[in-house]
Amino acid sequence: MGRLNGESIAVTAGEDGTVRIWDLNRRRPIGDPLRGHDGPVTSVAIGELNGEPVAVTGGSDRTLQVWDLASRKRRGFQLTGHEDEIIGVAVGQSDGKLKAVSVSKDSTAWVWDLTAHAQDGSPLTGHEGWVLAVAIGQVNGKLVGVTGGADKKLRVWNVASHTLIGESQPPGSHTDWIWGVTIGTLNGRPVAITGSNDHTAKVWHLGY
Repeated sequence: MGRLNGESIAVTAGEDGTVRIWDLNRRRPIGDPLRGHDGPVTSVAIGELNGEPVAVTGGSDRTLQVWDLASRKRRGFQLTGHEDEIIGVAVGQSDGKLKAVSVSKDSTAWVWDLTAHAQDGSPLTGHEGWVLAVAIGQVNGKLVGVTGGADKKLRVWNVASHTLIGESQPPGSHTDWIWGVTIGTLNGRPVAITGSNDHTAKVWHLGY
């Protein structure tokens, strides 16, 4: 969810290769679908770039694209680098810049500086298998990315330094693929919540 011209909106993506903007109050699409991906659009996140609302989308075509929601046009060129389908993307602010983290079937996570419209540093590696879930949040004043995937592990990354902060270890780890993750607070402490094919959801404390 986000806001456009003072109204609450949602942005969705689909297998038909389109991105759609929705007026949530009127429950109807705003304008025509946005087209640019060559194949299914698999992930979407909303952020603010230079004071303007944008959507960031990833797809089976291995590209990341940034959309200006007011003008309904793509900002700049397609961002490339992943070697397989992009599964998820999350965005967050760091030092006045909009950053994104994308995850893929190529077993990597990539950090992007969307203000500069460029890759930020080397890929984040370490997952063994598809990376399926990603979330971004502030922990102790630092922007962190949390990823999970087919190797059943949760990994926490410092987005600015591109370093691994920590990862889940047995016996507390999931026993099947991690498909979803979000970041929030519990009793004033930053936490991640994961969902898995093992039919469980787990809460992880992110303080370090």
